[in-house]
Amino acid sequence: MSSGRLSSPRSRGGSRKRRRNRPQRNAWVLLFSALVLALVSVGGLAYVNNQRAKAIAVESANTAPIASPTGEETLQPQKIGFIGDSWAGGAGAGGGRDNSYAGIAAKELGWSYLILPGGGTGYLQENTTTAEKPFSARAAELIAFAPDVVVVQGSSNDYRYTTIQIQEAASALFAQIRAALPDAKIIAVGVIDSPAADETELSSSRSGVSAAAASNDIQWVDGNAEGWLELETDFVDGYHPNLVGHQKVAHHLVSIVEAAVATD
Repeated sequence: MSSGRLSSPRSRGGSRKRRRNRPQRNAWVLLFSALVLALVSVGGLAYVNNQRAKAIAVESANTAPIASPTGEETLQPQKIGFIGDSWAGGAGAGGGRDNSYAGIAAKELGWSYLILPGGGTGYLQENTTTAEKPFSARAAELIAFAPDVVVVQGSSNDYRYTTIQIQEAASALFAQIRAALPDAKIIAVGVIDSPAADETELSSSRSGVSAAAASNDIQWVDGNAEGWLELETDFVDGYHPNLVGHQKVAHHLVSIVEAAVATD
């Protein structure tokens, strides 16, 4: 029995000793857990900051001005202006000027635009029915818009005039625009054959406008020679393209404009 009594205090004493050590171990566990949590938090914050920095860098790269080959920063052109005849007004396509080759091209480019059409007009011809004046009467409004790219299109309506007369009128208009907008890209788009038009008269117009473009350092575009439209399928009547025809002209023009501004 004495051995039983002696063993009992040791057993109780040992039990009390273990209870005294448990709070100390718990403190170490809590300290270790806090340290791990702190390390995880710091690592997570570093990761988030790193991802945020990458996102900012990508955004900055996407919104930075385009650099020219010389290293100088330039802004991509964002405005385009059109002067033309009824084609520029969307005749044959329906929906007005915004649905014309000009409107379609401008929207495909994603630029702001100004379209100044005149049904029945040209470099020389005015529309006596609607009192719309020749192209030159719209030059001031075009210049006030200050476009980065100018497109002058047409016109089959000048068929009454000689090649020389058309050349002189086109040259005067190109010179006026160039003097007011010296940094603009100016593109002259020649008249395209249509089912009911006289090919000889249209050829005379193209000859006059192309000569004027050459003498004024204006880019000349001959969509007729390049076969932009099909007489059998792309016209709604004898003189005006249908919507598909307008879309075809627009797509060709977009490529030309993009190539022109890419050379800056």
